[in-house]
Amino acid sequence: MFHHILVPLDGTAVAEQAIPFAARIARTSGGSLVLVRVIHTPVRSGSFGAEPVMGLAPSALETQYALAHHYLSIIPKTYAAELTGIPLETDIELGATAPGIASAARVEQADMIVLCSRGKTDLANWVLGSVARQLARRSPVPILVLNAHGHPSVLSMTPSWRITVPLDGSELAERALEPTLQLVSTLRPTTPWELHLVQVVALPPAASSRWKFQQKASTEQVEQAMLAAEDYLQMVIARLKQNPLASQDVLFTTSVICATEVGETIVQHVEHTQSVIEGECANLIAMATHGRSGVQRILLGSVAEKVLNDTKCPMLITRPFRQSEQGKPKHEEHSASHLS
Repeated sequence: MFHHILVPLDGTAVAEQAIPFAARIARTSGGSLVLVRVIHTPVRSGSFGAEPVMGLAPSALETQYALAHHYLSIIPKTYAAELTGIPLETDIELGATAPGIASAARVEQADMIVLCSRGKTDLANWVLGSVARQLARRSPVPILVLNAHGHPSVLSMTPSWRITVPLDGSELAERALEPTLQLVSTLRPTTPWELHLVQVVALPPAASSRWKFQQKASTEQVEQAMLAAEDYLQMVIARLKQNPLASQDVLFTTSVICATEVGETIVQHVEHTQSVIEGECANLIAMATHGRSGVQRILLGSVAEKVLNDTKCPMLITRPFRQSEQGKPKHEEHSASHLS
């Protein structure tokens, strides 16, 4: 259950949009919040790029710490209505932003990270990658990402929820289900909501000559794959109904879609498909990710990151891990899942 929530802040109003919703989780779960601010080591430019300043004057670093401490100290006053009565801690980390947040989550033994992402807004964001995308590759706990260009507070205002969980038949993808049930059971224990399971049957590119040549045979294979996918989703629902966190207020629905672009299809499906629950409905996407990085991520792609980059809906991202030899979270290695 989510009892210890970490909220990364960078001094901007955008990042602070995560505070009210994180506070709601902590209040309903009887938990606490940790506000974390990451400060960066000053760098100097050399012949081969930037490098940390080794002889940094103590006063310069002390100034950064003092500013960060002052900023975190005024947050409880600024958000008194949301934070009053909630146990609150602060943490200041030194280093790169995403690793600093992940480190704070481990040190503070957080159960969840809630942050607001700017989304893809400019070339720098595209080249360097947003903090949210980097955290998706390294976070030891589930992260709830609210999009600044969407409706970050929609989950706390709308009467109905529709949570879409893309699955691909793998155990890894199903790891997104338990955190989803935990989140809803914390915030909406007796309110009807919809859990929508979707599986995208991947098609080869339409321009492929092999696809055109074997179109008839492939069509039959696709139809079989779609039937198998629906059977699989119904099997998952049957298991979920046995979960104590899945109350009778859950409405289970499914969709099986054929497409060549999995991530893009998921985003379009979520944002353009009406919920079966009448009235205004808040959409949330819950996914698991391999958390690959570097060349492996570039070669294999990342459906979860593609969805995170393109959607304006909130996302709950889970990166399964196991304990390494030193007791620190480490990735579980899976090779069969599409949701890399």
